[in-house]
Amino acid sequence: MEEPLPSVVSLWNTSLSYITRNADIKDHRHYCFKVAVSLNHTVNCWISQSPYIGIRGFIVNQKKLHSCASPEGPVLNNLVEPESAWGRKLKELLGGQDFMTFEQAFDVGNLKSVLPANYTSLSNDALKWHIQRLMSLVTGNDQDHLVQIDVRVQRVLQLLDENLYVTIPRKQIQELTFLSFERCRHLFAQEMGIPMSRYILWQKLRRSLKDLVAGNGSLTDVSKKYGFADPSHFNRRFKQVFGVNPSTFLLECRLII
Repeated sequence: MEEPLPSVVSLWNTSLSYITRNADIKDHRHYCFKVAVSLNHTVNCWISQSPYIGIRGFIVNQKKLHSCASPEGPVLNNLVEPESAWGRKLKELLGGQDFMTFEQAFDVGNLKSVLPANYTSLSNDALKWHIQRLMSLVTGNDQDHLVQIDVRVQRVLQLLDENLYVTIPRKQIQELTFLSFERCRHLFAQEMGIPMSRYILWQKLRRSLKDLVAGNGSLTDVSKKYGFADPSHFNRRFKQVFGVNPSTFLLECRLII
């Protein structure tokens, strides 16, 4: 077996990866690009009510409503941050399209040497290596990293990352960026491809999922920690992004971190 690529440990910063067993995922959307592949069979996907049946894998553009099912086997999902190098390549590959099958993008015969033969026996680190090889096949980029963005937005990202549990005063953001709050919001959306409020929600969902998988608190604890009104509010927001509620995700999915 080849040695793991050096940057494999940094996948959490640029994407969120998980494996679903016999997936039946309801309509949902997320600001990330989505790359999904059946590990041993085929998957079905519906986007804008158009069906794509019996495909090996697919790419979904940002914020596009879709659902998917894989009754005969597990599916590897990778939600790719738009500001990452992989995200930029996926945007270029899609060329404005909502959706693309793997069959349209490359020779799916090449997946055989990329996908894990038996994922249940592999550690997360080993699976990350396979994910990196998959993304290299899809995008042509061996390694991923965050693309350079406006330094003022970088400062805001650091501030948000360090203060997800509290409300940040607008004045603090203004002082950090030397911009009015409205101008800062516009610049943030321009650089990140998502409004600041939606970005904050996405980061809260990511962190809360990581905490739940690690056993760092109950659903109620995590909901409160990340500022959701109650577990029902958290469930609703989670399902809008992942297509299943948190309890189902924890039961049916394996988060790769």
